[in-house]
Amino acid sequence: MDEELRTRTLELLQDEQDQLKSAFEPQSPGINAPKTLEKVSIIQNSNGTYSKNVTEIESTFYDDSVVGIQEAKIKKDANTLQEFCKVVHDNIISFNTQINSKKEEIIELVVEAQGRNCWPGIAVSLSNPVSNTVGGPKDFGAPGYNLNQDRHVLEIYSSMTGPDANYSAENPFLPTDLKTLSSSNSGFGYEIIRDNGGLNSNSIEVERDDYSISGEDEDFDNDFLSSFENTVVIGTARTFSNIKIDHEPKIIAIGTVSYTYSGAGGIGIGTLGGGANDSSLTGDAAANRCVEISNKIDSLKQEIVALRSKRDASINLLDFNKIMKKKMEKELQNWGTGTIQQKQIDRESSNQSIINIVNNM
Repeated sequence: MDEELRTRTLELLQDEQDQLKSAFEPQSPGINAPKTLEKVSIIQNSNGTYSKNVTEIESTFYDDSVVGIQEAKIKKDANTLQEFCKVVHDNIISFNTQINSKKEEIIELVVEAQGRNCWPGIAVSLSNPVSNTVGGPKDFGAPGYNLNQDRHVLEIYSSMTGPDANYSAENPFLPTDLKTLSSSNSGFGYEIIRDNGGLNSNSIEVERDDYSISGEDEDFDNDFLSSFENTVVIGTARTFSNIKIDHEPKIIAIGTVSYTYSGAGGIGIGTLGGGANDSSLTGDAAANRCVEISNKIDSLKQEIVALRSKRDASINLLDFNKIMKKKMEKELQNWGTGTIQQKQIDRESSNQSIINIVNNM
């Protein structure tokens, strides 16, 4: 390799890199546009003479510092709207945290009730005369239902803004994700949607298929969203009777098959089982505790409904989403300025790697 040619090549690359390093610095240091101008007008007096009138007006000239000022304003505007939205988001998160805490209490009570074999619970048949087989336990409360968390979800352009913002991305609108509102993404996103988990069923308000044009999961990735964060299942819930006698020993007949329920806290039937795992309370004490659990679960559900009403009354999501979309416009502008600077940084890095290659040839 001719050394003179190598030197010229290196000088070219180094000169370009040095220029890139100062690309976002003022290009005319010491030359500042005036902040004000003098407007001069000549007035003819009544006696035929003339006089000069001087008025100070705001300048309409700009120096190259205006670029940085405007970029800073764009960033400040985006941050201001993010802070505004974060206050609302954090309030929603607080309500949902309280609601989900009560749902966790419900699951704890359900687990206790199942352990005590509160009714509807497990009863045992000694035999099945129809099939001529030995009997066994049957859970009259199964299968229960998933108690899903209450949450709000954000539709967010993850490359444009938020904790995963990427100023090197080719498209600020990709990926388009649906994420659970949390402390890590509070203030971001361009739309927020409520997603209550049902109190007496598996139901939720936001389904994955809602965002699939075809309505089929296998085509989901080709449709609206890039990713969908599912709701969290807090636990399996079920209901129990609030009538004391229901938790006392009894026989349940279903067709020709009879089932024996040993009552809350009962020990079951020999090797066939069907008894309580928790027999710390038996008889009336166990039955009373089952009624307490049932009433407490109902009370918690009522408290959840009240919290939901307060939460939903605190913010009109339809109106608030208009603010979030305006915020997204500012975030897009900020991403635009950020990506230009990122490309300059990437170009610097690219030049350095080429310089290293030339030096090693």
